[in-house]
Amino acid sequence: MVLPKILIVDDRVENLVGLETLLDEFEVEFIRALSGNEALGIAMAEDIALVITDVQMPEMDGFEMVRFMKTVKRTKSIPVIFVSAIYSENYYKIKGVKSGGVDFLTKPIIPDILIGKVRVFLDIHNQKRLLTQEIEKSIKWVNYL
Repeated sequence: MVLPKILIVDDRVENLVGLETLLDEFEVEFIRALSGNEALGIAMAEDIALVITDVQMPEMDGFEMVRFMKTVKRTKSIPVIFVSAIYSENYYKIKGVKSGGVDFLTKPIIPDILIGKVRVFLDIHNQKRLLTQEIEKSIKWVNYL
């Protein structure tokens, strides 16, 4: 069985490691990106179940990255959770949702909240995968007839 992939985006390696450690109860493959540009390349090449991204990064911030993801067929349906220590005002949370994110968490992260949200998105990803398999079986059956 192929493990779901979570793309974690942050320009600070210690934050990437911290999120992986926090989410180590899940049977997933973590993919790290140190920039928005790197994350876009990975999202285009991999089947990503969920993106967790910092907002403030050099070159391309998390908002810009997600706005671009939402314009590309391959990446537009990937759920994105923003995480930020600096941008905690409602203005930025709204900006995150308007740019295409599904949630916005502020640091320090409350582990149970992040774990609960990740669990929901992984369940949705799994259900989507199962439905796709069922549709493919049905199409084969119809073509067989």
